[in-house]
Amino acid sequence: GASAVSVELTRTAGTLKLRIEDDGRGISSERFRVAKGLGLSSMKERAKLSSGHLTVDTSHDTGTVVQVVWSLP
Repeated sequence: GASAVSVELTRTAGTLKLRIEDDGRGISSERFRVAKGLGLSSMKERAKLSSGHLTVDTSHDTGTVVQVVWSLP
């Protein structure tokens, strides 16, 4: 249901941040809990395996923001 999606990759002095944002309907809490396969749970696992931290902020009114932040040496 999104009409716009943005992808941003930013490097600062100590971090690398990947941010994906859309203006869709958000992710229901039920779908969030049962996410399997190549969805959010796999993304979280892959972020963790690469020493990153994944966050998901979702709202029915404003869409979804998925962000992964890695600390750089």
